[in-house]
Amino acid sequence: MNTNSRIFKFKNGNQLDYALFEVDLNDIDSFRNDLGEKRKLGYSLVIINADLMSSIMSNVLQSGGVIHEIKVSDPTVDEELTEEIRMFVEGIRKNPSHYEMYLDEIRWLLNVDSIFIDELNFTVKSEENKFISSKLFVNGILSGEANDYIFNKFILSTLK
Repeated sequence: MNTNSRIFKFKNGNQLDYALFEVDLNDIDSFRNDLGEKRKLGYSLVIINADLMSSIMSNVLQSGGVIHEIKVSDPTVDEELTEEIRMFVEGIRKNPSHYEMYLDEIRWLLNVDSIFIDELNFTVKSEENKFISSKLFVNGILSGEANDYIFNKFILSTLK
């Protein structure tokens, strides 16, 4: 069953710690209350920029996972660039051993400082050989079947 979780950060002395909390996106009032409670406890929101997204993509691909889609909705991204991104994702799927080359191209195309990747859709295989599909959004929302596993295995090391 798919659940939704939100990535938060918390300043702990001189370092940042990260946590994942399940959220209910179907109840806006509850969602806003949860955000307010987290803020009172010292947590702040995490934004996943294109540089972090590309590092997470690399983690997914190194583990043998598959990138299904990269969604970009920046107004500066035209249809031609959207098609190039789609072609690079297709190239990664067809030739996963060359994923670093494709990721470098995607990073260059998106100019990681100026364009956000809104959504990353991917599938990985768990230690129990179960396929896990997930979506990671720029706003730190993780949606999928095993969010804690995905967070700890593929995202947390990138944030630190």
